[in-house]
Amino acid sequence: MRFILGRAGTGKSALCLQEIHKESQENPGGLPLILLVPEQATHQMEMSLAHDPQSGGILRAQVLSFRRLGWRVFSEVGGGGKTLIGEVGKRMLLRRLLLNYRSDLRVFARSATRPGMADLLARAIAEFKIYRITPDQLRAIQDSDELLLQKTHELAFLYEELNKSLGTDARDPDDELNLVAEKIPQAPFLHGAKIWVDGFKGFTPQELYIIQAMLGTVAEITVSLPLDPELLKAGTPRFKPGEELFYEPMQTYQGLIDLARDAKSRISHVFLTETHRFQKAGLKHLERFYNAYPTQTFPGGDDSTTHYPLGIALFPAANKRAEVEGVARELRRLAREEGKTWRDCSVVTRDLPGYQGIIEQVFNAHDIPYFL
Repeated sequence: MRFILGRAGTGKSALCLQEIHKESQENPGGLPLILLVPEQATHQMEMSLAHDPQSGGILRAQVLSFRRLGWRVFSEVGGGGKTLIGEVGKRMLLRRLLLNYRSDLRVFARSATRPGMADLLARAIAEFKIYRITPDQLRAIQDSDELLLQKTHELAFLYEELNKSLGTDARDPDDELNLVAEKIPQAPFLHGAKIWVDGFKGFTPQELYIIQAMLGTVAEITVSLPLDPELLKAGTPRFKPGEELFYEPMQTYQGLIDLARDAKSRISHVFLTETHRFQKAGLKHLERFYNAYPTQTFPGGDDSTTHYPLGIALFPAANKRAEVEGVARELRRLAREEGKTWRDCSVVTRDLPGYQGIIEQVFNAHDIPYFL
């Protein structure tokens, strides 16, 4: 297993794409090259691969998410023919189970007929499956709280009965990735393939199960993580105030290291330390020290020839509408004066429901295309 580690903007995704292009050019008819990314990033990465003028096509390269990888595996080795039960169907099954076994339940007996109970159970069981927790593991929980023990036993019972209710003809979508991992060793297209995993800072246990299955099947796995290489060079990481930003990627990295060692896979690293994305001095400083304590004062050094010398601008607004109007005017200025395309721009807010209606009205009035 190979790791590409670096802070934001150091070129991790670009390096993955460069390596895929190089492999494609050197051997256009070779084994598959698979770029595994989050579901929402598949289209963008496919466009990035296809638009490279030097690539000459992407016959070997494929951009997949974990679920799309599952579809490919099922198409080659079978197992995907069962009917997938939808969320509504799952809740109907759980509702029926609650009513049928109400007399056998103690904790959930009173709430069995309450609106929303089946929905809560469905979400709980979905989390159990994502984190690969089985009914037997729930029953094995030991605790001095009798109410908690009774609740976990009843959850295990309903969880098990739901699986039995699906029978042999239906399948829960939440079980899909577990089944994919079991079938990966049988998938011919993965034997000898090279995998790049990019765009993640953490994985669910199901996704880790798939990576573990691929370790013994593919030729090489490269995983990029947004992690400061300096934390690894210092030995065992001890996070200082402000470095907790990298806590989750570090946990992910250590979990992958354990998987690789268990599989007796060779481990190597590529450390990226130079920031390429942030060209303005102010943005570079903000990325480096935004979460740091004590705070680091910006030393200066701007470029007065640009509209935003430091790459950062603050605009006060009287209310939300005035704020969105200012954003719309700035987007039109960027498109008109600096030649930016709409896909080059993004608007980020911590309260999308509070801004959504205003954004729709203002952006429509300014003829700005958008996707929420």
